[in-house]
Amino acid sequence: MKTKFLLLAIAGTFAFTACSKDDDSGSGNTGGTNNQTTSQKIAHVWTGDEIDVTITPVLSPTTPLFDTTFSSTFATYTFNSNGNVSIDSAGTAVSSGTWAVIPNNQMILTLDGNIDTVDIVKINDTQFHYYNSSIEPSFFGDLLVESTTKLTR
Repeated sequence: MKTKFLLLAIAGTFAFTACSKDDDSGSGNTGGTNNQTTSQKIAHVWTGDEIDVTITPVLSPTTPLFDTTFSSTFATYTFNSNGNVSIDSAGTAVSSGTWAVIPNNQMILTLDGNIDTVDIVKINDTQFHYYNSSIEPSFFGDLLVESTTKLTR
């Protein structure tokens, strides 16, 4: 599931994404409008900026197989206040589902039936960054797949 999501978000070649936490007091943000909840800050249309991806063998965590940054400016991420989300990669790959902020600066993101829990790294009026990691099986052995998706408004 996370591998499919990674392929979608990196547009046409690779994709990956996820989101994170709720704090109704407005604390824990890194700027912007402090009187809004994390959910209110997320509920907007965002444009992709970039996705940082690292893939590392679990048995050799100091030697990444893959470590790069992809541009994602072709993608539009729509987080609706009703909990629906859609990601449109320039019309070539559209994914939809739901999102909900949970405690500990995390968000549950369900896209096309696949559920991820992601960490909210940064949220303010102009930037939304979230981090996701998963262990994925491969013919190399288990791989740690990590990504940080950076969105702008």
